[in-house]
Amino acid sequence: PNKLMFNETLSQNKLRKMKNKVLKYRIKKINYVFIIAILGLFASTIILNSCKKDEIQPAQTNNELSSEQKTLRDNFEKTAKIVAKISDDPSVIDEIKQSVKYNISDYKDEIIKFDDLLKPEQRNVLKNSKIKTFAKKFRSALKNNNLKSSTTDDLGNFVLENGVQIYWPYSENYDGISQPVVTFDPLTNAESNTGFKKTTNSDGSVSYDTVSVTEEYAMSNPVWIINQNEIATSMAQYEGDGNGGGGTGGGTGGNNTIPASFKLGIDHLVCTKQYDNFWHGGSEFKIILAKAVNTSTVTLEDYNTFCFTRRDISKHRVKDGFYLVTPDWKPEETSRRFIIYEVDDDDMDINFSVKLKSVTVSFDGTIRSHNDDVWGMTFDRSTFYSKNNDDTGNGLYKGFTKRRAGGLRFALPTYINH
Repeated sequence: PNKLMFNETLSQNKLRKMKNKVLKYRIKKINYVFIIAILGLFASTIILNSCKKDEIQPAQTNNELSSEQKTLRDNFEKTAKIVAKISDDPSVIDEIKQSVKYNISDYKDEIIKFDDLLKPEQRNVLKNSKIKTFAKKFRSALKNNNLKSSTTDDLGNFVLENGVQIYWPYSENYDGISQPVVTFDPLTNAESNTGFKKTTNSDGSVSYDTVSVTEEYAMSNPVWIINQNEIATSMAQYEGDGNGGGGTGGGTGGNNTIPASFKLGIDHLVCTKQYDNFWHGGSEFKIILAKAVNTSTVTLEDYNTFCFTRRDISKHRVKDGFYLVTPDWKPEETSRRFIIYEVDDDDMDINFSVKLKSVTVSFDGTIRSHNDDVWGMTFDRSTFYSKNNDDTGNGLYKGFTKRRAGGLRFALPTYINH
């Protein structure tokens, strides 16, 4: 019985070992199959992603946008796809390059609006130019693709009616050879977005590559961004609340060293901070000086808008030249409010008060910005003039105090009116 039991146990052990071998084999087989399947899926993904498409693939959507923003974003993307179809034409590239170059002094940034590209005869600076190829090619691409805007029947109308433009960041780096990648403003603070690049293959067929566009990529590769012009229009007169006869006026200009009339400007500007995200371009600043014109009304004098391209900011380039802020700061305008703000398409509430002789006049309104005031300070007339030659730690420029405001540096020179 013991021998029989031993043989039975031995047989059971052999059977168990055989089962374990089979099980291990099956596990290995399953693992191999699983690994092969994963590798196959991975390889097919690479192949699909690396293959050139004969149709422009849609960019990834963003669910955080409002319905209006999504519509705007979709139209930006559609416009980018149309422009990508003509972006390999040397004449089109040259027209965009020249248009951006000619308009930097006007628009301040490296942009050209579709309104100018499609209707150059409306702008004096472009009227006699030979900018015609882009308009012809763009309209032809619209017709052939039959793309429609989500908000209008015609995408061409959309770009004209909504201030749509082509922004070419770091355009001065262009090598004159490379073909631009066309992308669009995703209306978020995303660091990257999909760009489209047209490729003509050796057999004559056309395909489109998708490229991940970042600011770093745009520094060394030509990139056109479809976005919307955000330069605000000049501010009109605003109503304030007069507080009738309050206070003493805080200095009347009675000091003999204070001239009866002087003009104030801004000079030696440097910007060291990017106030806008990459998709919106450089930073545009409005410089205004608020004054009370009577006991109930404050006006904002708006003579100049300054733009620093993203390259200007990264290089800390200086803008020299006397730019007028106010032509005449009169003695009865006891104090004034000096404001610098970065222009954007959002409303920002501001409130302050200035003095007209002995009367305090308040202002409560909005400006077009999403940032806090870059700088806002109320100056007493006589104190400002007498102290404007002091070195407050930032040095002097042509004998005038150099000032800091956020990422801006500047001087506020004054000159006597004769």
